Amino acid sequence: MRLAGDALLARANKIISGYGNTELVSCISEAISSTVTGEILEIQKMCQPNLSRAEYLEIIKGKTGYLIQAACESGAILAGNSEEERRAARELGLNLGVAFQLVDDALDYTPAPDLGKPMGGDLREGKITMPLIHFLQELDSEQQKSFLARAKDKTLSEEELDRAMRRIRSSGLHLRAKEEAEPYLRTAHKALDTLPESREKSLLARMLEYIRYREK
Repeated sequence: MRLAGDALLARANKIISGYGNTELVSCISEAISSTVTGEILEIQKMCQPNLSRAEYLEIIKGKTGYLIQAACESGAILAGNSEEERRAARELGLNLGVAFQLVDDALDYTPAPDLGKPMGGDLREGKITMPLIHFLQELDSEQQKSFLARAKDKTLSEEELDRAMRRIRSSGLHLRAKEEAEPYLRTAHKALDTLPESREKSLLARMLEYIRYREK
């Protein structure tokens, strides 16, 4: 799989270089570097009891936000937009990406068989996301330490996993996590408002609304 990823990256770089635009190459290269850094940070912080909200947000900016930011900015670069419009595209993409990841992580604790992944998949993999951060804050230090040690070793029983997920849902912790996407959506909308009217702008506006009301 690693070789397949290397092959895809090489192919992508070849496609990008074909445009002959150094700004585009720089944009995509920075996105790749930031995304890899975000993934590494997530692995480093996996099941760490002291993972802060700020660190979690930094992780999702890296693994999702900067990638979507580059997708939006690269379009602005190729369209020959002004520097102001490029800044707006970057702001739109980064905040759209963070909002999407916050909602996606919250939905991991929502029963929905057609999501394409099992409920609680992040917890089963030992990933700390915003709903779990809220859950851990309700435990004392010893309970946190015990829970995270077993989550890291993947030794939590199905009963323990189910109990944790039920507590997160019954306390509305997943909904609280989803609500944290709202400021990012508002910032993304504000950035989008500065861009010229177009069919693509309307599509991006609908995308932001989809993220806001996404339930599966």
